[in-house]
Amino acid sequence: MAKRQDRDPQPPAPPRFERRLRFGRAQLVGVGLLALLPLAALTGVLGAAEREASASSGALTLEARYASTIHYKGSHTFVFDLRNDGEGPLHDARLRVDEAYLSRFEGVRFTPPVVRLDPRHAEVALGDIEAGATRRVLLELQASEYGRPQGSVVALSADSGEARVQLSTLVLP
Repeated sequence: MAKRQDRDPQPPAPPRFERRLRFGRAQLVGVGLLALLPLAALTGVLGAAEREASASSGALTLEARYASTIHYKGSHTFVFDLRNDGEGPLHDARLRVDEAYLSRFEGVRFTPPVVRLDPRHAEVALGDIEAGATRRVLLELQASEYGRPQGSVVALSADSGEARVQLSTLVLP
């Protein structure tokens, strides 16, 4: 039998080459955008944001303050003020919120509570609103789906038409 030759215990040295980073244009843009994310988070750009909207019909004015941007599983309180800008009382004032909008959230709670819930909307009864008075409805909810739920809030009374505000909330991861 032939005798095995002893091999060198050290592997050969690697070849010399110049070390440097090479980025293409798309990679440079991508790295720049990724560097902006922590800055955006620190300044609150990626956090929850509110929007205000209002509408009037006759003596009835609806003012809404709601979340335009919210994070998934994030909670928010919407504020709806119904104001009587007329000379006399508004009878049988009500606030309706689209069920299609509410169905994209969980933990939905109205103050005062909902008196009527049907497949189209949830309705809160506010009774009569005296001249110059304001009634407030609070809506607490938690985002349960990603996307952009949209719907409307309608304030109405027996004495005026309906004041409608469109809601649109972006739910971020």
